[in-house]
Amino acid sequence: MEIKSKKNNKNNNIVRIIALIVLCFVFCLPLFACNDPIYNHVISVTSSNIQKGTVSGSGTYKTNKNVTLTATPKSGYSFIAWIKNEVIVSQDAEFTFTANKETEGKYTALFTTDTLEFFMITNVSYDINGLSLTTPTTLTNISNIDITSGTTAGLYQNLANLQNIEMNNTGNLSATGFNLSNKVFYINKIYYYNIKISYTYLDQNSNSQDSVIETDISVDFSNLNNIQEENGIKSFSNDYYTLTQNKLEDNNYQITLSINTLKTPSNWSSNSQHCLTLTFSYPFQLNNE
Repeated sequence: MEIKSKKNNKNNNIVRIIALIVLCFVFCLPLFACNDPIYNHVISVTSSNIQKGTVSGSGTYKTNKNVTLTATPKSGYSFIAWIKNEVIVSQDAEFTFTANKETEGKYTALFTTDTLEFFMITNVSYDINGLSLTTPTTLTNISNIDITSGTTAGLYQNLANLQNIEMNNTGNLSATGFNLSNKVFYINKIYYYNIKISYTYLDQNSNSQDSVIETDISVDFSNLNNIQEENGIKSFSNDYYTLTQNKLEDNNYQITLSINTLKTPSNWSSNSQHCLTLTFSYPFQLNNE
């Protein structure tokens, strides 16, 4: 009996040791698994106009911690959106996200304005009137249109793009349905636009050819501030573009930018007129809603 008891005690000790090993493994595994480095991420917030709304949420946050930004409009005004790098990231007055390297940086809360200060693009169309090509070239399709913009020439952000537009040799074209970014523009800044159009055509030997045309243009929206309003409309024109601003009800605004100096490919008839029209609005809704 004594021998059996010793054997049972030995077995019990082995069980206890195994149990301790399992417990250590269970509780220590997360310590070894969580080997991702923890950083400090600086989040700063500002108001587009402190007379119209206040903000909170600035601070230094550890990696993966929740960040909550709060925008509080003052009486008579409304919150519009949070922007980062001039791109709308949320239209929630209380905006929560996780701190990491991608989300750190400066956030600005936009509040409604008494006069037009900022706006965003809501529609783009690319129009060709009287499309014709010199024989025997045949245009088959526009494979891609890319529009980028920025406040410094050469430092562009994506603004809009459109792919795969089937074409024919004659007639008019109006290309719509662009994919748009949620970029905010300010009326007191000069913007640079780059328009790149890729198209495919057949040459006289019936060999498929690809070509690209690019146009760079700068636009000064503040020109509208120097125009007298007539019947709620302001209009400015120069050799490169036309700006039209309509004041709608309830302090809503619409600006149309028509660029009529787009380059014409060498094999397109000089009689073909093509124009890029960008429509902006204020206030606005996110393009992906």
